[in-house]
Amino acid sequence: MELALVFIGLPVAAYLGLASLPRGRPALIGIVVAALAIGGLWVTLGIGSTDSYMIALIGFLFSAASLAAIVQVIRHIIGAGKPRWVYPGVVVAALLAAGIPMLMTLGV
Repeated sequence: MELALVFIGLPVAAYLGLASLPRGRPALIGIVVAALAIGGLWVTLGIGSTDSYMIALIGFLFSAASLAAIVQVIRHIIGAGKPRWVYPGVVVAALLAAGIPMLMTLGV
């Protein structure tokens, strides 16, 4: 169960951190830095690794960064004229849409 919390908690924290960045250039810089960091983690620990847990965790982290990038694009498309609850609703809906298959993959 503790391992499942790491597999769930780390990508969720990364996703929420990247999704909560301010709109525009800060979000772009944050997501690019996160993708580079995860890529560096994959290069140092994932290539040629036989540890399936590490490869799965890196995959979940890439998925979290990708989902945060998609949500930031949706935020840009929505614009500033919509009610304040729309963007947090999109963030939560995307988290649920990605989290349920992730939980089923982990068997939780």
